[in-house]
Amino acid sequence: MARAAALRAAPTALLSARCSPATLGSLRLWQHHACRTAASPSTPAVTLANQLGARLLHATPSRRVEANTKVEEKAGASVEGEATSKPKKKSKPKPKPRNKNKPEADENVESKPTDPKSKPKSKSKPTAPEKLPPFTHKNESPAGLVEWNERSLKLARARDDKAGTVHNRSLSLLWLRDACPCPRCVDPHSGQKNFSTTDLPARPALEHAELAEDGSLRLDWAATDAGPNPGESHTSVFPAAEVAAWTTQLRWERSQVLTTDASVMPWDRAMYEGALAEGRCRVAYEDWLAGGAAYDRALSDLLHTGLIFVTGVPGGEAEVERIGERIGPLQQTFYGRTWDVRSKPEAENVAYTSQFLGLHQDLMYHDPVPGLQLLHCLHNDCAGGESLFSHGVRAALELRMSSPSKYRTLTEVPASYAYNKNGNHYHRRHAVIRATHGGGIPIETYWAPPFQTTFLLRSKDSDAQARNLARWHDAASAFQRILESETNKVEVKLRPGECVIFNNRVVLHGRREFAAGGGGERWLKGAYITAQTFMGAYQHLLQPHRHGEETAGSRLTKLVQESVAARATGAEAAEQTEAAEQTETSNAEAA
Repeated sequence: MARAAALRAAPTALLSARCSPATLGSLRLWQHHACRTAASPSTPAVTLANQLGARLLHATPSRRVEANTKVEEKAGASVEGEATSKPKKKSKPKPKPRNKNKPEADENVESKPTDPKSKPKSKSKPTAPEKLPPFTHKNESPAGLVEWNERSLKLARARDDKAGTVHNRSLSLLWLRDACPCPRCVDPHSGQKNFSTTDLPARPALEHAELAEDGSLRLDWAATDAGPNPGESHTSVFPAAEVAAWTTQLRWERSQVLTTDASVMPWDRAMYEGALAEGRCRVAYEDWLAGGAAYDRALSDLLHTGLIFVTGVPGGEAEVERIGERIGPLQQTFYGRTWDVRSKPEAENVAYTSQFLGLHQDLMYHDPVPGLQLLHCLHNDCAGGESLFSHGVRAALELRMSSPSKYRTLTEVPASYAYNKNGNHYHRRHAVIRATHGGGIPIETYWAPPFQTTFLLRSKDSDAQARNLARWHDAASAFQRILESETNKVEVKLRPGECVIFNNRVVLHGRREFAAGGGGERWLKGAYITAQTFMGAYQHLLQPHRHGEETAGSRLTKLVQESVAARATGAEAAEQTEAAEQTETSNAEAA
């Protein structure tokens, strides 16, 4: 019995050694909740939690440990070879002056004696960077020369002030197609893109390019099966001011202007629906406002799953404020303290239309990015309009396990987000995935194709920029496929009297197209809360026994205390058993 008690502590010790404290606390609390509600270990929620825990453990290998292991194996083989060889007389070679320009030899590689007659081997030259193919098309005009091939375009723009001098710039065709400013690609009312970069083919086909006399650039694209308008050709016209900026500025982006981490449970659809079936992630309006144990459980679910629903909410427009202020002060943005999500003509935001809205996160261009988002449903009797949710960290974890190189790209190469309408000018850059140091475990995601602006354009290293954009395109496409997978996406049609609260930095949301007009209406009232305010509310929740009963904080504290006590009891019992066995052995020997 004593040894069994000691063995039960082993998984906890393993988790402690392999996971971060935040991830460990999340896994313990999730598994503890599931075990309290499940009759046996075969319950789906428990099984899924166990499987995810195992995947998290396997998803955190250290490359440094692997590299050290290989070096140790090589060194061990070298040492073993020396042990089996014939002993040789030891001789102390004379020290030679060290050449600082010559790299030191690897200590773990066994050196071979050099033959004085043999010629030194030539050192291998470093591989040269990939060269772009030659330009196969060109078009010359008084404004300058344009050359292009299947991957890039080169501008040689004539300057107006000095005849004969030109400004050269090489541009990726994917960058140019993604940066198209026409009304079909960028909504003229909201200023937001009507497509995602991942909708484009990796190598758009350019049929014709021309610099006009006024300095503008016209590009005619061939029809493709993919893209915003499949089967249709497209024309992009870039104004002269932008073209001039490309060839004169060191860094250029359109619309450019000069946290507390939460422990999350990365769910898929089956896991989240299982939590709902257990009665989790839902709380009644009255219980939420009362701030008792039901509120504590709901706030704890919000921290760990990032998505909860408040039910039975009255129909007033101010109710979203009451619900939000139970957590803390609302975040003021240029949209106001609260805002309406309803279809209207010439909308300043794509959310204020009836068209399909893909999975995204709000205000990626804002500082700080909102932590929580609240949407209170006042009316929703239109056909369609179902809300979509997907866990960004879950998708990032799957990408990390399936393609580490693509995962690393999305942690390193940033995308730019901007808003510039009605006197509101915002701009920020984010990597799609924010991870722990060294590209480790994902913490947050930043994904908002409608609000994405052009990628940063530099005057140097244009070839490297083209390669980085191609890498980003491939990685982002894989990430989007995981996000939008039916196994990861939760679909809910909000009913009047429901308010959804979700972590805007972890959970992505979207909406299906709905039929506006015809007597139906879809009206949501929204608000934001900063991540700092949310974590402050959760810290207050962690104070044990605030209501004279067990809270989420006291449950977590109790779980840790039980684990520590189990280890201590197991170790003490093992020592007692070992002492008893030794006494029994001594008595037997004496007899």
